[in-house]
Amino acid sequence: MLYYLKNCALLLAVLIFATPLVGCRPAGRAITSVQYHNIDYRVVKTVMTMNAGDGALDLRPLMECEVYTGTVTVGRVTAEFPQGFEETARELAAEFDAFYPTVARETGIDWSFDLMLKLVRVPQGVSGFRYSVKLPKSRRLAFPVPVSPDGKGGWWTPLIAHEMTEASLIAPIDRNKIVLDDLYSENFCLRFGTRWFRDGVSNYVMWSFVDPTLNPPDAVFTELNRAKTRLLTWSNCPNEPDLYAAAHGLIQLTVNRFGPDSIPRLMSELAQEEVPGGGGLARAYKRATGEDLKAFLGNYQLAWTGFSVRQTGRPVVTQVYPATPASRRGVRVGDVIVSVAGKPVRDSNDLARALSMQNPGEMTLFEFERDGQALQTRLKLIPMPVDLTQFLKSSEALP
Repeated sequence: MLYYLKNCALLLAVLIFATPLVGCRPAGRAITSVQYHNIDYRVVKTVMTMNAGDGALDLRPLMECEVYTGTVTVGRVTAEFPQGFEETARELAAEFDAFYPTVARETGIDWSFDLMLKLVRVPQGVSGFRYSVKLPKSRRLAFPVPVSPDGKGGWWTPLIAHEMTEASLIAPIDRNKIVLDDLYSENFCLRFGTRWFRDGVSNYVMWSFVDPTLNPPDAVFTELNRAKTRLLTWSNCPNEPDLYAAAHGLIQLTVNRFGPDSIPRLMSELAQEEVPGGGGLARAYKRATGEDLKAFLGNYQLAWTGFSVRQTGRPVVTQVYPATPASRRGVRVGDVIVSVAGKPVRDSNDLARALSMQNPGEMTLFEFERDGQALQTRLKLIPMPVDLTQFLKSSEALP
């Protein structure tokens, strides 16, 4: 009898650990337990992948074949470099080390991994890279940094900031802190809908690393306007929609609406959840902001006036759409937006952030520059249409 029970227990253990690792199905408590401990016990190897551009150049073999002649260490960051690139390595190490306290202050996330940068020489002009990294027990993540012959190597580093943030969210040093239960592990997925959070926050950090004085791309708000509640079901399952921009938009919108300390508050609340999956995340969001997450997303409408602007440089109006407040109030192609609601607007990203802080239905003061003259007008804000093509078709039918 005892022998029989032992065999049954062994079979049950095999079924618990092996069965969920195939296909894409909702996970139960057993697989969640496996996921929570995969870093400690290596049940599953967790792989994080970075891609830039078309991902044409694989950096791993280049990194393995590179000849390194020196190492510099600044705080928690070490950089290995080929001959002639010591200055670049030192600058990159110092930049990342200085960013550790910045990300902790602005998001409440401790980068719980030390960082190893390995400079890799690449041909001039190449911009499409790919690379994968496994989360090690050593708590040190090694990333390649492609550098061109002239020593420039900054275009890859924001993605490293993203991955450092994501790794620290899913595998912090203190296992009782935040461990999101949609942790991706090779050939299976978990449908808990928290990926928007870790990728949105990681993109938010990435953009801060690029330049903390800049506003995020206007695409994050327009994509959020289009996707909205689909974020709540975004998981790691194959063929799921790619909603990175919308996830970043939701984090930025949260900061805009509830203040710059809202993300640290959310992080603190999330750390109190024993199993911070989709439900735990919603509870933490409610406690941190006072808003129901699903309702907040469902009610979100990006404010719009009916014109488009140039994507680079000063925000010059490039198109005015019919049957909109802008067309009715005489906004013209070539007008330059100077301010919205009294706040200066330098480019299209500034304009997008300013509109994200307004609500449809409000009358908002816009300042324009036309032929060297300053003009002010109040425009009524309307919801930005999710489908602009359909909006234009219906507008043309209007008298």
